[in-house]
Amino acid sequence: MNNYWETSVQYTQGNKEKTLTAYLEVSKKHPEILSLRFKLATLYNELNQPEKAILELQAILAQQQSDYSLNELASTYIEKLNSPENALKYAQQANKINANNYAVKYTLAETYFQMGNYTKADALYQDVAKKVAGNPSFYYKVA
Repeated sequence: MNNYWETSVQYTQGNKEKTLTAYLEVSKKHPEILSLRFKLATLYNELNQPEKAILELQAILAQQQSDYSLNELASTYIEKLNSPENALKYAQQANKINANNYAVKYTLAETYFQMGNYTKADALYQDVAKKVAGNPSFYYKVA
């Protein structure tokens, strides 16, 4: 791939393998581009390669703590590896960084739910519901 636009087109056309190849090429040359590494991690998750996604996310977090990366890491442990115990610390850290991020709160709620702590999960689900009332994009995500 010659440029980012071509890579985006490949991705939207469903050619995730070519997108992965392009992301890897650029990432090797420019590991400091954290946004690209984040896209690479999410692509690994889409391709059911959660272990590689975790490595990318941990590399990002070693350079910069962000609620988005922590949340993606927690989501990876919950959704791909069915490991809420591992997800919990990352979801809690993400929530500590940005308690107003409803996606983080939702991940934390999912984590507590999978761990059987339904009281905490319910309180967080209620909080998320209040924050996203009327936001169809969020409801689409969780449906």
